[in-house]
Amino acid sequence: PLGEAEVALTREKLGWKYGPFEIPADIYAQWDAKAAGQAKEAAWNDKFAAYAKAFPQEAAEFTRRMKGDMPSDFDAKANEFIAKLQANPAKIASRKASQNAIEAFGPLLPEFLGGSADLAPSNLTIWSGSKAINEDTAGNYIHYGVREFGM
Repeated sequence: PLGEAEVALTREKLGWKYGPFEIPADIYAQWDAKAAGQAKEAAWNDKFAAYAKAFPQEAAEFTRRMKGDMPSDFDAKANEFIAKLQANPAKIASRKASQNAIEAFGPLLPEFLGGSADLAPSNLTIWSGSKAINEDTAGNYIHYGVREFGM
């Protein structure tokens, strides 16, 4: 790192008369995006309010997902699945147990998204509701191709 003397010389050479971490008002004003952001947020809120009037169920579902709330019936159905597992314990591979959980919870969560590299048949990440995401359609399953692409 530069020492204090080198920093002072660099500031002098550049004609920089401001202190460390001080942003000149004219530069700050050019980069300040608060007003533009507030305007865009207000426009979005107006559009979403109109959407919610036209499509109340879809808007409610969007809001639920954005808040991170679970569907209203999730707890009951999840507890039912867990109770069945507890009543009938099975010795299965963890990847199979994972697939069983995905099969149970996937249909309850429309926002559920998964994927795998080229090992999906052996790691059992594909479930009956899987639909591959590609350039033409929406889906809920990503074929990464290479493990690191999903990281």
